[in-house]
Amino acid sequence: MELRKRAFGLSIGLFWGLVILLGTWWLLFVGSPGEIFSKASTFYV
Repeated sequence: MELRKRAFGLSIGLFWGLVILLGTWWLLFVGSPGEIFSKASTFYV
């Protein structure tokens, strides 16, 4: 049971890591204003 919880948490963590990484790359490539980027970074951190 403990192993299953750990695997579930790890998959959730990896998924959110990918989402945040892709979102950051998308913001950088689109070249959106720095205001949106700073708001997003404060939200994630």
